Amino acid sequence: MHLEGGAGGPGGAPSRPSYGVVSKPAEPQPDFSILNEDFPALPGTSFKQGVITNIPKGMVTDQFGMIGLLTFIRAAETEPNLVTLALGSDLTTLGLNLNSPESLYHTFGSPFAESPCRPHEIDCHVPPEYRINSFIREKLAPIKLSRYGEDLLFYLYYTNGGDILQLAAAAELYARDWRYHKEERVWLTRAPGVEPQVKSNNYERGTYYFFDCQAWRKVPKEFHLEYDKLEEKPTLHPIAAQ
Repeated sequence: MHLEGGAGGPGGAPSRPSYGVVSKPAEPQPDFSILNEDFPALPGTSFKQGVITNIPKGMVTDQFGMIGLLTFIRAAETEPNLVTLALGSDLTTLGLNLNSPESLYHTFGSPFAESPCRPHEIDCHVPPEYRINSFIREKLAPIKLSRYGEDLLFYLYYTNGGDILQLAAAAELYARDWRYHKEERVWLTRAPGVEPQVKSNNYERGTYYFFDCQAWRKVPKEFHLEYDKLEEKPTLHPIAAQ
């Protein structure tokens, strides 16, 4: 598709230009000018009147110039996937505290991240004398999660998302009769000493403790529990299970 302009419509009426892959015009257009206040970063020679001359030819004669950019922006109006690439993102829609007196980049992972950077992903100054991993990593005793309380297990689970440590904590919680409900997205277990009121092959109903990670406590609740909505036991690699 070529860039067309001028009196191209019937009866001499001007036709609306169509934009696409732009070809080089048949003859130069010496009368072309752009106002400096509209495009302050464009190359060229500016004068006091605010008019820019010596515009590079590629600016309006190929798909990598201003016409190509305009085509791309117009395509983004009908193609949502191109909006971010063509126009960028509005900072006010990313959930950032723009009034924060402190810098955000320390914990800001990405505009598309669902959570801030985890502690081990945040850069910080570490004195050389603290960097002893290469000396002691073969001497440390393996971590035995079975030795620790449920409070620490839940802490490890919720603060190590996507890490092998989260999976190991989940496996230990499972071994202690906690189950993860896939729809409620919460850990639960039967109340100690309380048998289910109703029990069948597919479900049961009774009193359960739900772990509330916001309040960080166990909450008793009457609940109708369907077995197929519970997560299976996590599978650990033999090395990670040590």
